[in-house]
Amino acid sequence: MNRAVLVGLALLAACASTPPTGPEAAKGTLALQGWPTGESGRLELIENRGNQPVIGQGSVDSSGKVRYSLGVPTVLRAFTPGPLTITPPDAQYQNLMLIKPEFDNPGIRAGDIRIANRLNPTPQPGDRQAELIYVDRDVRLSGSVGSDTYNLVFKRGWNYQIVTFGASGQLYTASPTLPSDLQWFYVPLPPGSN
Repeated sequence: MNRAVLVGLALLAACASTPPTGPEAAKGTLALQGWPTGESGRLELIENRGNQPVIGQGSVDSSGKVRYSLGVPTVLRAFTPGPLTITPPDAQYQNLMLIKPEFDNPGIRAGDIRIANRLNPTPQPGDRQAELIYVDRDVRLSGSVGSDTYNLVFKRGWNYQIVTFGASGQLYTASPTLPSDLQWFYVPLPPGSN
């Protein structure tokens, strides 16, 4: 193998192992895409869809800049045994079910927050979406279920679980920081919603 090819492979390996540089999953400051210009408000980061318990909060300034932090979940769940290999098998987790925006201006209707590389109602190959997951220790989930592949390496605490959509399946990975291609999006409620 010639020297140029070896140098190229070494550079690719170095780039692949470079950790993401975005905000931590547990806390951070980032730009909220689609936030109404000139409005300020806050976010509640909620453990379940019943709006309780709130395990994190954030503030949103009038330019859409978010500053948030997450605490430790009140309840942890065991990973479901199945076709995936879970190491260690007794690790526990909790996923964040809802990021609820509220405006300081009561005349503005709330919506939802989504973490993705772009907003698309029907994910296409190459689209990526994420959610926040807490684990009580470092844990790895690996294997396949149908056409989906799991290669999740969570660090103790909060992580992003990332789903990459392919033509015939999905790839699940994890990161302790926000990957550079993902953003937090504000999605307003559709007309007629409460």
